[in-house]
Amino acid sequence: RQYNAPTTSYSPSQTGGGSAVSKNCYIQTDCSSSCGDGFLLLIPSPDNNQCPSTPLQVLPCNIEPCPVNCLWGPWLAWSQCSSSGQGPSCTQSRRRRRLRPRTGRGKDCIGEDTEQRFCYSQTCRGYPGLAGPSGVPGLQGRDGSNGVPGNQGYPGKQGPPGNPGSPGTRGGDGKNGLNGIPGVRGIKGDPGRDGLQGPGGSEGPVGPPGQLGARGKFGGAGPVGPRGPPGPLGDAGPDGRSGPPGPTGAQGQ
Repeated sequence: RQYNAPTTSYSPSQTGGGSAVSKNCYIQTDCSSSCGDGFLLLIPSPDNNQCPSTPLQVLPCNIEPCPVNCLWGPWLAWSQCSSSGQGPSCTQSRRRRRLRPRTGRGKDCIGEDTEQRFCYSQTCRGYPGLAGPSGVPGLQGRDGSNGVPGNQGYPGKQGPPGNPGSPGTRGGDGKNGLNGIPGVRGIKGDPGRDGLQGPGGSEGPVGPPGQLGARGKFGGAGPVGPRGPPGPLGDAGPDGRSGPPGPTGAQGQ
């Protein structure tokens, strides 16, 4: 612990006995503590050769008591709510005690050691209070967020038929289609039976020459009969190959 440097000379009358010494034989230091118990030193002065041999002395000192602040203890529990004897009001109280008093320049305890307050219980309802003032209207709330989309509705009933539309504009002539692929030639059928002689028909238009049929066998010579009407046309030859498709006709209205 550090102490203050020597500041004052010690008087011979403070040596407490022994032979008289010079006034400036000792140098006194300050007390080691500013409050409470401490000590000071009497140091032989090195500047005075006339002083006899004197020892270093240590003396107790106490400038003043050290300050101690007052200290309150904790509050005890509140007492039961009971009637105060003055109308229907009720009170309860609690106490505390000083754990440490003030010492020296310490601070006093602030406050009282007892507190009392009004209370309310089932048996002690007290005076009814006055109606409070009307509250200030609150701020308008924020708009809520959009709700979740609802489920998809069921399909509606089929509506009545609409009015007939006006006729469309006639379309232009289409392009000629590509030639079709020739069909496969069919198998030659068996010769048909001779049909009965039918009545003479009107003369039809000359048909295209058919392909030569297979040569028939020579028939036997029959009797010469009367000259009959022209006979029916012979069997048709095999079908010719299909020609290319004709141009597409105009679109009807």
